[in-house]
Amino acid sequence: MSEQNTLLNFLQSKTRVDCDTLDSEVARKYKNLVDCTSNQALAYAELLKPHYGGLLEESIRQSRQSFGPFGGVSRDELAVEIAMVKLSLRVAPHICGMVHMQTNPRYAYDTEETLSSAFRIVTLYKSLDTAFDASRICVKIPCTFEGLQACRVLHASGVKTLATTVFTIEQAVLAADAGCHYIAPYLNALKAQVDDSYHDPNPDFNLCVSAQRYFEHHHLGTQVLAASFSSTEDILRLAGIHHMTVPPPLLEKLDDTPASAPKPESLFQADSESLPEISVTYLYHKDFFLKAIERGQYKLSQAIEIFCDMQTKLESLVENMRKDKGLDHSR
Repeated sequence: MSEQNTLLNFLQSKTRVDCDTLDSEVARKYKNLVDCTSNQALAYAELLKPHYGGLLEESIRQSRQSFGPFGGVSRDELAVEIAMVKLSLRVAPHICGMVHMQTNPRYAYDTEETLSSAFRIVTLYKSLDTAFDASRICVKIPCTFEGLQACRVLHASGVKTLATTVFTIEQAVLAADAGCHYIAPYLNALKAQVDDSYHDPNPDFNLCVSAQRYFEHHHLGTQVLAASFSSTEDILRLAGIHHMTVPPPLLEKLDDTPASAPKPESLFQADSESLPEISVTYLYHKDFFLKAIERGQYKLSQAIEIFCDMQTKLESLVENMRKDKGLDHSR
């Protein structure tokens, strides 16, 4: 279908659309995609594909060569990070914006380990492709209290960050105060993306709208990047948001549907509701922060647990190939 007459084209006239995949062929197929999302779940889905065997083996070999500068991290963990960076570098030529790389989710509640993971990711991009524009790197960090402290340090160091797994307006506000370039509110619980039998009964459209209006009202530079969509209807209801990351099946459906097809009204066309008054100083006390985000804590913890499980699966992929190919890390 002509790109000028599809729902995807209509959406791109309202919102910056990102690809929610590390499949470079998807980025190549759909024009005008802006950023590339990545996380451990997306990386695992890609690296299971047989044609990435060479990339994974090369990552394992390079983790042995690169291990010297990265003390304190296992070589299997480093091999996973190298593979994830390599996948995103394959996507980068087909998009015009940033590549997002998520830190190891096991460190979601440890500021120092999160910082080490983030700085290591930036170093890997610069080492694996010396010509790559480092200003296109955005490090994704789970939006815990400890993660947001890391975001503040990274911002001061000139590293762009995205606070991911945002489920409450308080997380959004503190992320903006920490200097995050993006926040990623999840419309649906992450479980809905990895378990086909699960449907989130309470998708949070209002959080996406309220966060953007709050940032704009207070002249904050942080952008809202909505994630975890289950349908094109949900996507179109948020047309007008700064960014949204869209998985391949929904990109295909949008691209196959005429722009003239019936579509829901965007929530950004509705009248503005009163904005919440939130004390940032209050949120910098951990106990107060945890109390403030209590209603989103279950989904936050669940998402981090899912990402940790995917991290373990990625490291198992590395370990199995390392043993099968005789790439003993001890040699």
